[in-house]
Amino acid sequence: MTADEFVAALAACAARYVPGHSLRADGDQAAAARAWATVPRRTGSPPAHPPDPLLDLLGRYDLSQVEIWQFRFSDGLPGDPWSEFRHVGTQCAYDYYVDPARAGGRMLVMYYKDYQPEYFPSLTSAQFLELLVLYAKRRVVLAPDATDDETAACNAAFAARAASISPDAPMLNWYGEQRRGR
Repeated sequence: MTADEFVAALAACAARYVPGHSLRADGDQAAAARAWATVPRRTGSPPAHPPDPLLDLLGRYDLSQVEIWQFRFSDGLPGDPWSEFRHVGTQCAYDYYVDPARAGGRMLVMYYKDYQPEYFPSLTSAQFLELLVLYAKRRVVLAPDATDDETAACNAAFAARAASISPDAPMLNWYGEQRRGR
């Protein structure tokens, strides 16, 4: 998935927003839908990054107001002054990075108590963007008054779709896969 495809897919998700859906963990849900619908382009020249879709997205678009449930984008700058990895986002106690030197922009994750990030076995930045769009779609399709069984069925369906994008998707645990023993 490219940066432009991601922005278009996020806008399509926002168009399906119905009041009551929970797009972000806290705050104004309607404002979250507006942020998804109108991701502004940055002015000026984007930073020079290798041809990586996630870093291209962070360089060309202002994602400072975009939050997908608890996932927030960062600026794509190095995680540490000595690191070749680029910090791309945060979700609760996890930080996500991309290694632009690896083919396809390999993704890494770091738990807040860890010393350094670890690679996902095969997850690329393009697949990560696809998984974020799928995560956003799940936020808008599940009815706000869904029962526990409906929520579990929806999560299982989305987890299966996510696994078809990347075998590393269950490691993100966005649909409770680790709680179900996968």
